[in-house]
Amino acid sequence: MTSVFRQQISRVFRRPREQPHAPRELADVDVMLLPRPVAVAYAARCAREVLPLFGSSWPGASPKVVEGLEHTLCVIEAPEEYVIDDEIARRSVMFLDQVVTSSTHAPAASRAARVIQATYSATHASQVRELAPATHELVMHAVRFTDEAVRCCNRPDDEKQQIVAALCDDFFRLHAFANSREIEDSDACSVRMLRRWGVLE
Repeated sequence: MTSVFRQQISRVFRRPREQPHAPRELADVDVMLLPRPVAVAYAARCAREVLPLFGSSWPGASPKVVEGLEHTLCVIEAPEEYVIDDEIARRSVMFLDQVVTSSTHAPAASRAARVIQATYSATHASQVRELAPATHELVMHAVRFTDEAVRCCNRPDDEKQQIVAALCDDFFRLHAFANSREIEDSDACSVRMLRRWGVLE
């Protein structure tokens, strides 16, 4: 009887399952439509797309900084492969804070760093029960900074449009996948898993 009641409550509070129209702009992406782990995976896709913008916008960045950002992305894309305890998270956030501060002279690089920072924070939050409710808000920050990074980078307009189109397509596919599999906030999901399942390239 209790199990049936819980199922009914779950249906009442379950996130809307309607299929949205494919967004054309990142401002139209509604990450609240994605279950928590899928939303984090989407933020990771945003972070992966803007990492090259960091390097091209700040070519003088230290190789150690770029290497650190790449490692952070690897953690974000497959958190199940890494230990992210409070101390590791604290040191990682400190590193990302320093990168954001030191790249303010290069707007696109600074915003790209903020994407990775917000995504890492969302990844950590999604794994800590007390922090989990903040996950979607952090992902929204990541998407907003992605939009800003693309808009202010020094790439040609057609390349900017390709980045936006790819991320809009990712969102549409992830939403369809989450609906078809009825993925919930408590389920395991990451970019690495989604690649293995053929959802993402």
